[in-house]
Amino acid sequence: MREITGNLFSHNTDGPDAICITTNGWTKRDGSCVMGRGCADQAKKRWPGIEHTLGIHLERGNHLYLLTHVEGRQIVLPVLGRHFEVPYHIVSFPVKPVDCSWEDLLPRFQATSTKTSLGRHPGWMSQAKPELIISSAKALSKVADTLSWNGIVIPRPGCGAGGLNWKNIKPLLEEILDDRFYIIDFPKR
Repeated sequence: MREITGNLFSHNTDGPDAICITTNGWTKRDGSCVMGRGCADQAKKRWPGIEHTLGIHLERGNHLYLLTHVEGRQIVLPVLGRHFEVPYHIVSFPVKPVDCSWEDLLPRFQATSTKTSLGRHPGWMSQAKPELIISSAKALSKVADTLSWNGIVIPRPGCGAGGLNWKNIKPLLEEILDDRFYIIDFPKR
């Protein structure tokens, strides 16, 4: 596993085979995935409708999903009847569970300035879980092996809106991800 600094969507690697979008597994009433912060929000702005594509996959559970496929020689991202041509595969990388309660989250909720009403589930506000990050990393490694990928870029999973500290997550990933995987962080301003 290598660490780099830059932008997930235009980074300093030699044409990766795939990038990962860290996700929370929650869907809205319309079936679209909640993608309101971090790289998920950036992906939603870059490819409008990607939240609907991921939402369809999430009907099968909060797992890692390959959101793109190959048509001819081009990688495409199908979104609401359209196809975006993209330079790399896009993979959802779950970091937050969908089985948490407000009791688990009360300290985090009280610390936020968000004016969210208390619904049935905390959803996007839940904290990322190291166990889910490990599971996602293992699944991604298998996909990379199966598809013979040599370069995969992942934002620091669970360490932005997920509320985890990179110094605690890094050692867990080092045991799973080899040098094909680039963990990207934003440049310090």
